[in-house]
Amino acid sequence: MDEKNFSLPSVTGMQKQIVELQRLAMKDELSGLMNRDTLERRIKERLANMMPEETCALFIVDLDDFKRVNDTLGHQAGDQAIRQTGRVLSGMFRASDIVGRLGGDEFAVFLCGNITEKLVRTKAAAICSELQLVLGDRQTVNLTASVGVHLAAKGQAFEGLYRSADLALYKAKKAGKHRFYFKNRDSSPEESVGGFRPVSSIPLSSLLENLGSGVALLEMGNHPRVIYVSSSFCRLIGADHKTYPLPKPLSELIHPDDLVSLEETLRNGLARGEMVEHTHRISPAEGTGRWAWWHIRAVRIEYDSPDPVLLVTGMDISRFKETEQLQETQIRRLQAALDQTSKRLWEVDVPAGVFRIYSRDGSYRPLKENGTQFPDQLIECGLVHPGSVERFRTFAQELLEGRTQGFGNFAVRMVGADCYSWASVSYRMLFDDVGRAARAVGVIEELPQGFGESGVWPVEWQHLPEGMVADLIMWMRANLDLDTVEALWEEGSDLTGQMRGTRCSYLLQMKRQKVFTKGDQRDLQIYFDREQLIQRFHAGQRWLCAEYRWADSGGGIRWVRHVIYLAEDPASRQIHLYAYLLWLDPGHRLEPAVRGDNSRDPVSRLYSRDTIRRIAEDLFVRRTGTNRAVVVLQLCGLARHVAADDADAERIQFETAAALSLVMGGSCVLGQYSPTRFVMVFPHITTKADLRCRIEQGLDCLRRMLAAEEAYPPLRFLAGASLMSAGAADYSTMLAQALRACALQADAVSDTVVFAQEVDDWGWIQLEAGQQTGEGAVRSEEMGRPLSVPEKDVAFDCVTTMLTSKTLDASVTGVLKTIGAYYHADRVYTLLLVEDRQSVIMTFEWTGPGKRSIQQVVSGMRLERFPLLERCLSEQAPVFLSRNNSSTEEGEIPEGSWCFTAFPLIREQEVEGFLCIENAREHPKDAALFSTLIPYLLLERERFHEETNAADVVRNLMGMPDRQAYLKKMQKLTSEHFSSLGAVRLDILSTAAAGKCSLEKDSKLLWYVAKTLTDLFGASLVFRIWDTEFVAFFPNTTREVFLKRCGRLRSILQRRYPRQVRIGRAWAEGIFTGRRLAEDARASMKFFSEDVADMVCRITENSTPAAQGDEQAEKRFVIYLQPKIDMSAGKLSGAEALVRGIGADGRIILPSQFISLLEEDGAIRNLDLMVVERSLVQMDQWRRAGLGIIPIAVNLSRTTIAHPSTLASILALQSRYPNIPSDALELEITERNEGVDNADLQQIVERYHACGLRLSLDDFGSQYANLPLFTDVRFDTVKLDRSLINGISANPISHTLVRDIVQICRKFHMDCIAEGVETAEQVAALLEMGCTCAQGFYYDKPLPVEEFEQKYLRGTAPVDQKTERKEEHP
Repeated sequence: MDEKNFSLPSVTGMQKQIVELQRLAMKDELSGLMNRDTLERRIKERLANMMPEETCALFIVDLDDFKRVNDTLGHQAGDQAIRQTGRVLSGMFRASDIVGRLGGDEFAVFLCGNITEKLVRTKAAAICSELQLVLGDRQTVNLTASVGVHLAAKGQAFEGLYRSADLALYKAKKAGKHRFYFKNRDSSPEESVGGFRPVSSIPLSSLLENLGSGVALLEMGNHPRVIYVSSSFCRLIGADHKTYPLPKPLSELIHPDDLVSLEETLRNGLARGEMVEHTHRISPAEGTGRWAWWHIRAVRIEYDSPDPVLLVTGMDISRFKETEQLQETQIRRLQAALDQTSKRLWEVDVPAGVFRIYSRDGSYRPLKENGTQFPDQLIECGLVHPGSVERFRTFAQELLEGRTQGFGNFAVRMVGADCYSWASVSYRMLFDDVGRAARAVGVIEELPQGFGESGVWPVEWQHLPEGMVADLIMWMRANLDLDTVEALWEEGSDLTGQMRGTRCSYLLQMKRQKVFTKGDQRDLQIYFDREQLIQRFHAGQRWLCAEYRWADSGGGIRWVRHVIYLAEDPASRQIHLYAYLLWLDPGHRLEPAVRGDNSRDPVSRLYSRDTIRRIAEDLFVRRTGTNRAVVVLQLCGLARHVAADDADAERIQFETAAALSLVMGGSCVLGQYSPTRFVMVFPHITTKADLRCRIEQGLDCLRRMLAAEEAYPPLRFLAGASLMSAGAADYSTMLAQALRACALQADAVSDTVVFAQEVDDWGWIQLEAGQQTGEGAVRSEEMGRPLSVPEKDVAFDCVTTMLTSKTLDASVTGVLKTIGAYYHADRVYTLLLVEDRQSVIMTFEWTGPGKRSIQQVVSGMRLERFPLLERCLSEQAPVFLSRNNSSTEEGEIPEGSWCFTAFPLIREQEVEGFLCIENAREHPKDAALFSTLIPYLLLERERFHEETNAADVVRNLMGMPDRQAYLKKMQKLTSEHFSSLGAVRLDILSTAAAGKCSLEKDSKLLWYVAKTLTDLFGASLVFRIWDTEFVAFFPNTTREVFLKRCGRLRSILQRRYPRQVRIGRAWAEGIFTGRRLAEDARASMKFFSEDVADMVCRITENSTPAAQGDEQAEKRFVIYLQPKIDMSAGKLSGAEALVRGIGADGRIILPSQFISLLEEDGAIRNLDLMVVERSLVQMDQWRRAGLGIIPIAVNLSRTTIAHPSTLASILALQSRYPNIPSDALELEITERNEGVDNADLQQIVERYHACGLRLSLDDFGSQYANLPLFTDVRFDTVKLDRSLINGISANPISHTLVRDIVQICRKFHMDCIAEGVETAEQVAALLEMGCTCAQGFYYDKPLPVEEFEQKYLRGTAPVDQKTERKEEHP
């Protein structure tokens, strides 16, 4: 290396670095104070150098209950408390004083000199006063400090000084915390503690007499007895203290039903040495005849007795208990009424903050053993969807603050359900005698699918967007001509039934009274006046929209958006009113923003451009919470009407704005950006997927709304969106990105939602246009100049990084990071020329703060798109580009300069690639540094030969079509271009992240996945959309062929890489899009164990394993038999064959783990036929053994029974066993797979009947079975699902339904079998209805064939006794 260009740092510089390192070694990293070692060394030095007349003092400071901070708020809050304490202590003492952290939450301060007792006390009191911290935001913790201080003269050793100060701290803590204790040689045991003096002048008898609770001593011998009671104890139970008999056996004092529980609690407390609590009934005083409810606390005390003695304090809570029991009785009565509806009852104990939900029988169901804290544990359990969490917290906060009543619509997962659904949640508050909120009692009811059926909404508006449903307060439908109310839903309650006979005009006036201000009542008269609404309709107005404050039923004032739509019924020609009220500010964020001087667009009545900017900036000030989003909605097709000054243009703008205000919900703030563009601001968005879903749903509903108006011109909606985290959100930047996204997709032919992060990166957008709008310059001479001192330092750091790195990735990435920091650049990266030097891929990348990776975007781009790089390649010299941004419309492109530098990577006179610096803010034209660095960078690849091979594998994968190519291709993957389409989504569990494998192994896995996908599905439609995620499409093929390819893919990958690959698939014909199929495939992705993968592979690759003698396949599956019982005779009548898998270790694998895979892969038929044959083999073995012929039922999927060769296969199997009657085998049709409709199924069943085969409808009444199937297709047997049987004893509706089905079966000569029978009550009810055959755990679980044979065919198994229920399902 040229000496003039590079030299080592000077000796002086190294000495400075050593001094700095020594200084850092003395500091406590968290608090910034001295650490313990330094603190102790400095104090010992001071003690050794003290003058005879000097004194010293050591303060030990401890934070009280510091553990509660970590437990409640987390360790970050604890760290914050330590830092704040360090700052407070540093500011209270002189620079010459010694202040440090001992460790944990303990600190020490040492003073030396003319230190007096007064000074020490003053300082100790000041520490207690200053160290009062309030931590937390939503939930707060108050933190205080205790201080122990010792004052000493010369001659005191550090160890003794520390012990004395520590003892003083102990006494301060024992005296009650948040105080100090002063100690010196003359201190006596009666020394004061921080100004605290114990009070001992009040007689103990007076204290006990006037207590509100009773005090007793309880001797815990073999038979516990009360040996002392206070006068307050006797007063509370109505007894005379002077004559109260003592000792008194505990059994004579406690209610017999509570005695055992109380004794157990007390003895457990003794064993653990803890205080315990208990609630029970106390014996009434003579003559009252009334037991009193008491809540007691008991703790062991030292007492002169051979048996342990407990100090017991108790309070009479009888009134509270009576109120609680009364409320529970009322709740049970209400639950009985709600049982007739779909509503569920819930309650919250407000003082305790405990939630409970009631079951159908009126008993409450705890979600956690010790109660469910409201709302935190509901959210932690996943019962509230992440998108509804913030609104739910607001709802819960109002409830806990004692709001009279409240409601909200939330996406929740009902207890026992496995998916989320929209539900309306409402409550009313119950108060105690003094007016405090005691208990909130509410109901939760799932909203129907679409939330708009049964004629409540216009037909074309059904399936409303989630954003609208979440914020909906009220909707109403009324006939204005007839002055009638047809439907009303308000604040979680369907009030339609109550509105019968109510005039619409009267109801509107009543609702007008809920408008909060008199001025708004006056200004909004038209919204509540029937006659004026009719006049507006005849004048051609269809939409009205206003925002104001509304007084809800609980007395709360809410900002609302009121939208009205007027429509004419095409049949009756009568005018209908549709009114909607949305909560405008569910997060309580808009109140300060909308109170300002806000201007609105004169046409759309949305906020003006300046106002929406100001509101958004106010909303984005808070840097906490979830993500923020800005969306620009462009109305393509409206511009020419606006330019022509068309009279309809303003009407379209207003009505579109009103409809958009409705469908986007109240948590979206809308503004007018230009005549053809709206701006939507979302202050709270959880994920990008949620935002996309919300926009797409809203635009779909908007499209259906406007389609009802024939006068509308053809419009196309183009939405450009920008999503940022709360900490990085900037409205101007996000608006510019959204506008740019719209501009890049301006030629879209259908409604489109595009994210700024999905289009080309800003820098590359400008780079593509660089030669036309900027200044490109070649500066070869710059590479030859001498390095400056800062450049030499950077070169030294880069070379050091290379020499100390152990991998190529660490070496190059570290160099790029150093370069990026020096230039203050947005990004620094290396590009490699591929495909005969016609394309580039990005091999290494460093990104600056707030910048995302563009590796996937750039890799694979054609070099011809970038004239700057082509010039760098041709001239083999660095090229500089700089430009000043200008904009044709405000906000489209960010203001400011932008620059780009490309350096050629030259090896043996040939350019291999480029080193690029994007947007250097410092030294943008300096290039001499790279004449030194680039040769060393090129040598790194040879130095790390093995790592280079692994990286080359990854780079080869980079040559696959990437996410950008995938998004472009997606537009053509529709039913317009293909007859059918299959999609496979594959994701790899990152082994590197798990710390298991090297880069080379990860690369081999990626390569193997890519190769397998390409071999199975071809290379043209296989994409690598993320680092470890692939998508493949398989067009114009049948579902059967596609599913077999998927099965082959799974078996290949799972055998080599078990539990490292997730695979999902989807297939469609008719109308479809590639985007939707890819999303469906992603939703179905899951991992499969090695056992399951091997089982599926074996059954997929063999037609009928048992028939072909595949012994390995036979060993992986076994059939179990569950007996069917004739309940009237108590005898066996048949069995059902149920398949089980066998793992490699011999464990049983339930069908739920592999049936769905076989159904999706089309291989379920192979398994079904295998079970059929094994059942026939077993029946024949029993026949030959003289055990008779026991009928067996076998489950067939609808896919199997619909296969054209299944009937022939079953008849061929039966022909091998001519002695088995054809009706001994019954085929049960399940509803797990949609393979054939009911009409075709009826024809299939008739063909099976013609061959003498019996068919059964399985799981009738479950979520799969349906009534048309029962009525249209004639089965030999109907099996009632366990969901019907569960409620047969207690639920009159289930009882009636089952009875009717049994009678229908009997009338049409069909057998009826009850599944899932578990209790004697169910057996009795079924027999009373005439159903004589059943199976279920009441009789027996599914058994292995050998155990079934021994128990039921060779033995005398009792079939009328309940067996033990285990967690196993057929």
